[in-house]
Amino acid sequence: MKKVLALICLCVMTLTVFGKTATPFTSAGKHGLEAVAGGNVVTVSSLADLPTPVGGKIVLDGTKHYVLSGTVSINDNYIDLNGAGLTGTDPGKDGIVSSTKGAVLRSNGYNVFLIGCFVMCAGPETQAYDFVDNSGTKFCNLFPSTSVLDAPGLKTKGVGQITGFEATCISLNYWNTTDGIKFAGKMLKLSMSLTYIRELDKVGIEFLPNSDITDVIISGCYFTFNGALGVKIDDGAKVDQGRFNYNFFRGPKKQIEGFDSFTPGWEMNNNGAEIPDSKAKGFIYFNENTKATKIAVGEYTKIEGMSSSLTLKKFKVDGNNRLVFTGKRRSNVEVTGIISSISNYPNGSYSIVIMKNGKEVQLPRASVTSVAKGSGFDIRLDTQCELIAGDYIELFIKSNTAMEDENLVVTDFQIKAYEQ
Repeated sequence: MKKVLALICLCVMTLTVFGKTATPFTSAGKHGLEAVAGGNVVTVSSLADLPTPVGGKIVLDGTKHYVLSGTVSINDNYIDLNGAGLTGTDPGKDGIVSSTKGAVLRSNGYNVFLIGCFVMCAGPETQAYDFVDNSGTKFCNLFPSTSVLDAPGLKTKGVGQITGFEATCISLNYWNTTDGIKFAGKMLKLSMSLTYIRELDKVGIEFLPNSDITDVIISGCYFTFNGALGVKIDDGAKVDQGRFNYNFFRGPKKQIEGFDSFTPGWEMNNNGAEIPDSKAKGFIYFNENTKATKIAVGEYTKIEGMSSSLTLKKFKVDGNNRLVFTGKRRSNVEVTGIISSISNYPNGSYSIVIMKNGKEVQLPRASVTSVAKGSGFDIRLDTQCELIAGDYIELFIKSNTAMEDENLVVTDFQIKAYEQ
């Protein structure tokens, strides 16, 4: 047992309830959770303090809150939380040990609340959690100093799985186990912060193919393990908007998989050298073009030519020379347009402008004047655009001297858009 306890390294946290700081839990006196819960607290120091197992299943009283006192072995049984809360007084010493096949703690259709206690997986087929809410109305809260550990020298099924729920909040947890957490089902919000994930052999955080989550925040987590994968989004998994910020990786074989800093909906910042910040960048161009642009008198006309892309981060190319913004967050981007051509008229004068969505002119415009017929000219335009998903920008040109329609060949062309 000394070896078991030596693996647990957690901070004792102060619990804030309904905006007021509560006294840390005690097993004697009317303090902390006991005062909040109206006396419905059960202190658990051994298996005998829990409801009698039936077929390996221990069903808690959903009207009670169970406070662990010391390390409680439940043998090969598992606990159905049944809506009851489960906490510890000393998160370094208070917890559940089980060798059950499957999850040690389970819940289906209820709110889940854990704080200040550990689950130790003591069997090769054991995982810590299996929490399910298919109604999309419940909350799953794994609050500070909650941890999952493998028994010494043992490889297990790891942290386990959370399926559904309206919202899941994981904060200041500690996982030292073979495999990490997996998310599945439809969920409105998932937030995970300041969690220490170490010694994994597999995946720290995984979004399974059937997961469909509206908003995800993963912030300030610390990954330290060798040969495994940090965060993975499986094929078929859906995340509408994600924020991945201030996470650190020390040792994973690969930091992220199945998404990156420029996946639509995701914003990433300050996650170390291997993961770039999510800044939009788009660059399309052509050189030595021979296709003419037919310019109407006094009107801006889209420049013709077959462009190539140099960089497309939160942008895509749709059609000919159209740069489409794919980010989901409204963004201000710096835009540069550059062209080279040859004047068709004496004292030729030409102007270029950035067009947004085919009709909205992005001022200013840039011009060149007094160009001799047959002489080459360059025009550069720098401006700014505010873009939302689906907006597109293009480069248009106008002749200021032509008295009739003309065919102008723009030989060289660039549009660069970037978020500062």
